[in-house]
Amino acid sequence: MKKIGIKTLLVAGSCLLCSLNLQAATIRDNIVTFSFGNSPEAQFSTSSYSITSGQPWGGISGGNWTSGSAFLKVRAGRKKSSTVGNWFNTQAQGGVGLGTNDFKNRPAELNFAAKGTITFTKNGVSTTCQNFVIAQGNFSSTNNWWLTAPGMALVSQSGAEKKTSLQCTRNGAQVTVYFIASMSISANSYRVEL
Repeated sequence: MKKIGIKTLLVAGSCLLCSLNLQAATIRDNIVTFSFGNSPEAQFSTSSYSITSGQPWGGISGGNWTSGSAFLKVRAGRKKSSTVGNWFNTQAQGGVGLGTNDFKNRPAELNFAAKGTITFTKNGVSTTCQNFVIAQGNFSSTNNWWLTAPGMALVSQSGAEKKTSLQCTRNGAQVTVYFIASMSISANSYRVEL
């Protein structure tokens, strides 16, 4: 019978720990909802994204969540980093950030962020916002969401609600879309006024 030395056991134990750390990067379904009326739908076309190193990315899909809400589902790992927070803030190009349950203008750390085109459809009419950035971070003990885009402006802010505006297009014409984060709704939800 062959003896196993302490060094061999330490190397084997280290490899096992490395393996466990690699398995900790799990892809998850991260869902954010947008409430804006009857038969709503949201779609997102990703042009670029940032995610914490070592975390998996599976893309973004969207659709109708309930009779009054649309959703985006981001398939990604969850681990915050300043690299993703910095990427989000750079993509804003001076636009205001809108976090759920966190009314700062800029997040320091985020799990992931994606930039692209978001389209909201209500009663068969589509409204499209370009260079839209959506991200997930965390606040206290829950994951929260962030929105921004170049030109996103603060409309109003109180202790319980923050409202921003963004110029988007509908039927070839420029329109103002309002995004509202409120302490009275879920950390996974925004209200949208089209």
